Amino acid sequence: MKKLAKYLQNNKYPLILVLVILVIMYPLSLFIYVPKWDNVNAYLPYRYFISDFVWNGQLPLWNPFQRMGFPVYSDLQGGAWNPIVWVIMLFGKYTMNSLIIELLSCYVFAGLGMYKLSNYLYGCKKTSFIIGLSYALSGFMVGSSQLMVFLIAVTWFPWIIYSLLNFFKNYSLKYQLISALFMALFITGASPAYTILLAYIVVGIFVYQFIINRKAVESIKQIVKGGLVIFVALISLSLPYINAFFEFAPYFNRAEGLEYNGFLLANPFAPISYISFLLPDAVIAQSDWFNITDLSLRNGYFGIIGLIGMLSALLSKFNKTKIILVVGIVISLMLAAGDEFFLFKYVFHLPGFNVFRHPSIFRAFTIFCALLLAGIELKNAFEMGFEKRHKLIATGLFGVIVVIGVWALTKTSFSEVMVLLKNISNSVEFSESALSTHLLLNSIVVLGLMIMAVLMRKIFKWPIFVCIAVIVVLDLGIHTRISSPTTITYPISQNKITDFFSELPNKINQKENYTPLKNLDEKQPLKKTDGIWKNISTYNKTLSYEGLNPMRFKRFDAAKEDGRLSEVLEHNIVYVAEKPSQKLENIKVDYNTFWAQIVASKSEQTVVLNQNYHHLWSATLGKMDLEITPYNDFTMQVKIPKNTKGQLQFEYKSPKTIYAFIISLLAYGFVLIYLFWQRKTSLK
Repeated sequence: MKKLAKYLQNNKYPLILVLVILVIMYPLSLFIYVPKWDNVNAYLPYRYFISDFVWNGQLPLWNPFQRMGFPVYSDLQGGAWNPIVWVIMLFGKYTMNSLIIELLSCYVFAGLGMYKLSNYLYGCKKTSFIIGLSYALSGFMVGSSQLMVFLIAVTWFPWIIYSLLNFFKNYSLKYQLISALFMALFITGASPAYTILLAYIVVGIFVYQFIINRKAVESIKQIVKGGLVIFVALISLSLPYINAFFEFAPYFNRAEGLEYNGFLLANPFAPISYISFLLPDAVIAQSDWFNITDLSLRNGYFGIIGLIGMLSALLSKFNKTKIILVVGIVISLMLAAGDEFFLFKYVFHLPGFNVFRHPSIFRAFTIFCALLLAGIELKNAFEMGFEKRHKLIATGLFGVIVVIGVWALTKTSFSEVMVLLKNISNSVEFSESALSTHLLLNSIVVLGLMIMAVLMRKIFKWPIFVCIAVIVVLDLGIHTRISSPTTITYPISQNKITDFFSELPNKINQKENYTPLKNLDEKQPLKKTDGIWKNISTYNKTLSYEGLNPMRFKRFDAAKEDGRLSEVLEHNIVYVAEKPSQKLENIKVDYNTFWAQIVASKSEQTVVLNQNYHHLWSATLGKMDLEITPYNDFTMQVKIPKNTKGQLQFEYKSPKTIYAFIISLLAYGFVLIYLFWQRKTSLK
């Protein structure tokens, strides 16, 4: 009992941090509502497919139920090689409940990671609590909640920086392996765009360390040695992910990058969205001002306390850490602006930068650096009390909000605010209220919180930390609740979705094997439910040429563009090219395999498998190996010799994947055992 009490006392701040996050996210943590948009239309079906194959004793290699088939294990956003997904799948097939748990893990681990990093930098648990909570429930995490692969990157980034800083401090093997572990969690779960950015950041950190240690030969040797260990460990941990990508790379529609051509106007974090730093609810209003950026990519809020702290830091003495953080803020804001600012036009030509479709993702680093900058001022406030610059900034922001609130009041009314509040309470998804109404509500909330802080401090004499903690919890809690119906959850009962998953078929649908693919467009009768609009065929295990997936075959896109796709869709899954009206017998769709019975012909036959061509497909007729070649530079064909009959089998194999997965498992096992041993040794 004493050990438990001691543990709770020593870890009260991170434990309270987790509790507050789960309470604020109660629509998910209590499994009341479900996540929305890309989370359920993309990441959920990818993961469900993988878990369904695994729980049926099969390798999750080829998904024939989306866009005429694709190698799901090669999907960089599918989670096939992410340990968090593996752990979740140990308890059963990946369902909506699994998605909720994985999404919540992002918020929790993001908060704990920022807590850990802040505590390392400032040695103040109170500061770390505020920074961790502000990071976990920032405008990025709340506003972009539907893009779980973005949240995964933001989640593990503080852990990576924390591990690297510890490595450069003492060059220990422990932190070399921890760095590799967190990088693997980042890479195998996050959007590939963030992986590219991580590579630049990590290389930049190492270059910086080389520069500041250029006269210390022994330190340089330790950095090189440790860097190699991190690299080898990371490759070992991520090997199946790397192998899977390279097996698909020749066919990937984005492998060559994109032309500049102003496409970066899609979803920049434009200057108009800077209002979210102060009044975040404005960016979910119906307003033409924000239309340049998607609804889920506009919010940069990190709390009124975080904003006061960051601005105050700019008025105090600068040191090396401050300079780095300020430079990080400036550069990330310029890059987040995309084509709205000149910088991206130049960095676009750097390797990997030509795949970014959403420049707004860079605002995550703005929030990261801004909160660490604010941490410096928070620590000073907790230790020495509020200083003149803190009061000056707070007063200035108070005045700005008053002006905005008064202007908004002249354009709307309190009755309109009440309508907005009613819609929020009823979880209405999209606000129909004017921008001025949102600004007025937001102004009232922030002004009320600032007045409350003064009253708690001046009248009730509460400690500074308690005052700030209460304001931060209320601030982030209120804004999360306001944004939740729009950017986080559907107002759909989680129980209804649970029933949907329990009724899904466990076997592959064989009824559509003779149906022309044009009729398999997800409009046919399928098991459906509210909230899940895309990739329905994957859940029903039914062939389809439709589907939402950024990992597309470039040949598929080309065929769709020039009309070849329309001709292909006239046929069923396996057919004879010379006699398409002649139906093959016993066509079967199996796991990573297709079957058909071939009837002998007096002439050579061309049999087409109506799936995207990939070199890892093989074909046999009885004991005879057949060569697979592209058909119409799109699908696959084999030549059946005349007077030959038997059972034709198409099978997708990836031998390297099995070996890569074994190596990865051994690497994870070694790292975890070593870290456990290290911890056990240190406790003695």
